[in-house]
Amino acid sequence: MNASNVHLSTQWSRAAAAIAHLDALGAAVLRVKLGERMPVLDIDAAPDRFVHGVLAKRETICGIQRRTMVATVRGCKVQWLERRVLGVGQALAKPAEDDDELPPVLGEALRDLADPYRIATRDDADGATP
Repeated sequence: MNASNVHLSTQWSRAAAAIAHLDALGAAVLRVKLGERMPVLDIDAAPDRFVHGVLAKRETICGIQRRTMVATVRGCKVQWLERRVLGVGQALAKPAEDDDELPPVLGEALRDLADPYRIATRDDADGATP
């Protein structure tokens, strides 16, 4: 077998071991990418009994904070997204402790996201209701 095939075979066996381990923990694997260094697995969410990942990337767009978390499992990079809705003025503040409870004020951007078919009118800019 040539070196490239040996490398892919090794990565695939690592990915298969990580998938079996994550399945035992209750995580669903959404995507597997075999690359140059190590396999990358995207999962739906971190299981309860999981070695805590580290924050790889954080971005806030229209009051929704997306955090990409990363951990190493069985020689593979495992990553998942955590999403949190922030209220007005909380975009730079500490997130709420209870993920199930939304902040009381969601702001204009989130209202527009909740109703994608709403059409902004000139009256909206003046402060009047349509």
